[in-house]
Amino acid sequence: MTNHKNILKFTQLWFVSAVIIVLSGSIVSAETPTNPCVQQSTNKDMKNIIDELFVERIKRLVSAKVLPKNFIERVEGVPYFICSDRNFEAAVLPNGVVKFDDSLINAISSQSGALLLGQYLHLDFSDVPITALYEELLTFALMQNLYPNMKTETVGTLISKISNGRGKIKKYITHVKFNERFGTLFLHGLGFMVLHEQCHVALQHNKTAQRDKVNQEYQADLCAIEIVSKHEEVTGGSPGAAFLGAMTMVSTQMVFDQLFTGLLGEKKFLENRLHPSPADRLEKLSIVVKSELMRRKISDPRFYDTIDGMYVLMKNLKERFENLHKYHHFLK
Repeated sequence: MTNHKNILKFTQLWFVSAVIIVLSGSIVSAETPTNPCVQQSTNKDMKNIIDELFVERIKRLVSAKVLPKNFIERVEGVPYFICSDRNFEAAVLPNGVVKFDDSLINAISSQSGALLLGQYLHLDFSDVPITALYEELLTFALMQNLYPNMKTETVGTLISKISNGRGKIKKYITHVKFNERFGTLFLHGLGFMVLHEQCHVALQHNKTAQRDKVNQEYQADLCAIEIVSKHEEVTGGSPGAAFLGAMTMVSTQMVFDQLFTGLLGEKKFLENRLHPSPADRLEKLSIVVKSELMRRKISDPRFYDTIDGMYVLMKNLKERFENLHKYHHFLK
């Protein structure tokens, strides 16, 4: 299993550092086919975590007998790289090499922390919605990209903002269970990201025409969520937890969908997009997860309400982002 000490060492600065989820405007594609990075990450803790998920977890999934036919034969031995190019990408190249950008990993970490801290805040202050910090974080991420010179904020200042100065981050991150809960939630997001790319390899998408790219993304999403859901059933994991993990990856896409819509224009963006819309992705994932819950005869309404609530949150964020973008262009 993944060592939570690696996660803590990797993420502990996030809670006191400035929130920076900004796309670089100067990154170009690497020319070397065996190394897709312009700049390769040197973060050893991050590499240890991805190593565990990319290699060791596959062995556990084999033992649990939850992998589709031919999955292990196609995925085993596939090389991967962690880049530090600030392009928020996770992708499989035509030659089968997998790349993850550390900016996307950091964004998943940030959202995991915001989801958990939001729960603690709501317990202390019932007038602060559970998802308020998560919404504030993603909104701030979009604003940073629309207005590059805006003042940076820390997670602590975002907490203070949404709680009218009442919430203090130190109280929550020193909670006896915080590190364990944060690590678990972070691994759900990171695990979905890694498995999604491995599903692309297993489904041999890198060997097929790019014109069907959007449908391939749906296929990889469903492949990943079905494997994780089956593994949750075998191991007794929390039902539907994988959906929250998927959301942290998909939400990052939503921020940059809005950014690229502004840069390219809506028509050109839609013509060239490589992923389905975040709302569509989550809707399809929610159907699969709820079907799994029903198949397992799990009737606790909390699980269904959480999934439905996250989907509604995504739609509300999309509307908020679109309004911010319209206001931004009005000012320009």
